[in-house]
Amino acid sequence: MSKIRGGRLMVFLGNDEKSVAYATNHTLTIDAELTNTSNKDENNSISGATWQSQEANILSWQATTENLYSTDGKGKNFADLYDYMVAGNPIDLILGLANEEVSDVPASGWTANKSSVYYKGKALVNNLTLNAPIGDNANYTANFTGVSALQKLTT
Repeated sequence: MSKIRGGRLMVFLGNDEKSVAYATNHTLTIDAELTNTSNKDENNSISGATWQSQEANILSWQATTENLYSTDGKGKNFADLYDYMVAGNPIDLILGLANEEVSDVPASGWTANKSSVYYKGKALVNNLTLNAPIGDNANYTANFTGVSALQKLTT
């Protein structure tokens, strides 16, 4: 089994597909809304409980990025995400491995490694939370809601 360390898996945004700077955590959630398909023909149990049957109806996805707050990171920052949010336009979002062609953060930020499996879709920034605790690092969380199918891609 080839284990993947969490630090290699990143969120990349926009047409330039740059990573979010100073990320500490990313989450991708894919949900299926289920429809009850139980019926009397298939579940006609006279002497006991019947099992409910379901089928997937509508799929949806959300992504989250947690980051240290900075204004000079290599890649997207809080100000960029704010601009995406207030513009209200869907943006490209990729969750995948970072290119490992270099050992340090490239000057323009990490880009996605498209030679392995990655997930891509259009999303809206639907929540930004900035946290500035006394005596600790300022940080923020951005939540994205998919507005298109989430594609599983590889080259």
